[in-house]
Amino acid sequence: MITKEEIENIAMLAKLSVTREEYPALISDLQQMIGFADAVRKAKVQSCESEAQKAEEYSLAQDRVGASYCREELLANAPLSDGEFFVVRKRA
Repeated sequence: MITKEEIENIAMLAKLSVTREEYPALISDLQQMIGFADAVRKAKVQSCESEAQKAEEYSLAQDRVGASYCREELLANAPLSDGEFFVVRKRA
């Protein structure tokens, strides 16, 4: 159960102005959010492949060397270079 004191603390931390008339609706909303979070936490997801696992498969792919561009050609199009790298102006 969410208390009025918890609503006041959350409002203070979030720098929100909350009137006493808004407390019942806020308490109800927060209880629904917590109930939803509990339902998600209790959901069984063991048979589902997580996005992290999928990403790991891709990150372990072998690197392949391919055709590259000539450094001199690329630097010829740069507004500023030092002969080896693009030079980027520092912003204040």
